Amino acid sequence: MTTTMNTDRLDQLRKLHAADPGDADVAYMIAQELGKAGEHTQAIEWYDKCLDADGAYCYAYFFKAIALNALDRKPDAIATLNAGLVHAHQSKHPKTISELTGLLEQLSQ
Repeated sequence: MTTTMNTDRLDQLRKLHAADPGDADVAYMIAQELGKAGEHTQAIEWYDKCLDADGAYCYAYFFKAIALNALDRKPDAIATLNAGLVHAHQSKHPKTISELTGLLEQLSQ
């Protein structure tokens, strides 16, 4: 389901990103806005920017996998979740591990 994109919020976030391209949080928020609007290809690009800035940003792996799956790229989604699990285990985040594992199990069926 595609929703209307909040272009004002997206414009504000892009200005923030231009001011600090290394801010993983801003890249993640842009990806989330694009993902909510069904712009999965663009969302993936922004999740990648987030992960380039902070490779341990575990929820970026989770939502990137959802976007990849929405584009019928299940093997890429599974690989993304496995990469996220490595970081989640290193960070010892049980909730994140559980959510990544749950989505991985769902996609592996």
